[in-house]
Amino acid sequence: MNLFLYLSVVLIWGTTWIAIYAQQSVGTSAVTVAVFWRFLLASVVMLMLLKAVKRLHRLSLHNHLFYLLQGGCVFGFNFVCFYYASGYISSGLESVIFSMAVMYNAINSWIFFGQALRRVCSGSAAGYGGDRGAVLA
Repeated sequence: MNLFLYLSVVLIWGTTWIAIYAQQSVGTSAVTVAVFWRFLLASVVMLMLLKAVKRLHRLSLHNHLFYLLQGGCVFGFNFVCFYYASGYISSGLESVIFSMAVMYNAINSWIFFGQALRRVCSGSAAGYGGDRGAVLA
């Protein structure tokens, strides 16, 4: 199961530039509209998967609002910025910048929740440094 999940993440995130390029090639909708439709589709697929594996749980209104805010901050708002940036910089540079979100999330987890950074920093060093980073970690 872990291999399946890992490969799913690699496939989805590794090809995200195709969706961005395709949406920009059409060029008929605003960036915010494109991001909205993309995340609506992802939400429907995720709900169907959770329902199929019987992992869909009822949430309180408070939790719904918290998850809405979290989703907007972690994914929605930065995707809008990411789409706008793709008009000005190369897709390779975009990918590197976007992958740094992991580090920012780790730092925020340390600031707000007191979680240790040790494992995240060594993993990030390996990821950002490539082969040389793996030696450092």
